[in-house]
Amino acid sequence: ICILNFISLPFYFAMLTNPETKAALEKDYGSAYVPTAFALAAFSTVAVMGLWRMKRWGVCIFTAAGIVGLLYDLFYITSVKTPTNLLSYLFEILFMTIIIAHYKKMT
Repeated sequence: ICILNFISLPFYFAMLTNPETKAALEKDYGSAYVPTAFALAAFSTVAVMGLWRMKRWGVCIFTAAGIVGLLYDLFYITSVKTPTNLLSYLFEILFMTIIIAHYKKMT
């Protein structure tokens, strides 16, 4: 989970800071999308660093960011649920479940 996040987060930050992509996202999803996505990505980065070091606070931040991101996407962004969206929701829930299951092993 950590390695996947470490690989994908730089691309995600690059996408959010690209002026053309940023304009398209704001046009499609509203002006609050990019700042919200950027904040969630920043929290996820901190959370993954905590998970990598096996810290409980990493689990808490990762779970909180995941829940906020899922709720934001479900209620404000995605008007049409596609199989791709549903699959990404399932993976996010699976990741949170795996991480929470290992909570007691962390310091």
